[in-house]
Amino acid sequence: MKFKLIKILTSVTAALFVLGSTGTAYADRDEHSHRGQECPVGTPYGANSFTTMFGPEVEATLRCNKKRKHVRLVVQVNEYCRDAHDSTGAPIKPTTCAANRAFALGNMQNMINDYKKTHGMDDDDFKMVAVVHSNGGHLLRKNIGPGIPNPWAAQIQSLMDQGVKFYFCLNTGAGFINGGAFKQYGASGIPLQDQMVPGVDFVPAGLNAIADFQAQGYTYVQP
Repeated sequence: MKFKLIKILTSVTAALFVLGSTGTAYADRDEHSHRGQECPVGTPYGANSFTTMFGPEVEATLRCNKKRKHVRLVVQVNEYCRDAHDSTGAPIKPTTCAANRAFALGNMQNMINDYKKTHGMDDDDFKMVAVVHSNGGHLLRKNIGPGIPNPWAAQIQSLMDQGVKFYFCLNTGAGFINGGAFKQYGASGIPLQDQMVPGVDFVPAGLNAIADFQAQGYTYVQP
């Protein structure tokens, strides 16, 4: 009985070793298959290659993504500025956030550039949506202060032109109405769309919308 037990344990140990080795082999093969992709097709750095920018060793060890189809991404945008304070230490406000410091917009453009320029993916290969809520809602206001046009409107329009859909949380909208950033339609006759950058769509609750997109197969991205 003791001999049989030892024999069984030895067989199980050997089987586990083989499975572990096979898994490692497949992982290594998958890693090398990524490096075997035709990448980079180009770079987001104009005429500069990865070698020109970073050196030949970097490009030689560059891990490219697998060129996929039907990529779906949902980006959470819950802030309006990449900076919390200005140069004086004062808290950043929508009116004091620099035009080139908007939260998440640059990240989304970088993702598009990586898919299209570096990996050679087509517009039909990926889809990106942005769910905007909480402080991020300031990014979509038509005016960020009395008589102050939205400094990020052109960047948002450019992303829309590249296929990004922006969804604004109506819970955030209600909070903005209560705080005076938006006017209520029933009291002013001004619809919400007229107080926002053009082309925005709406969801009742931003976080639930993110969860619903994930249930539809979208991958969650938090910049």
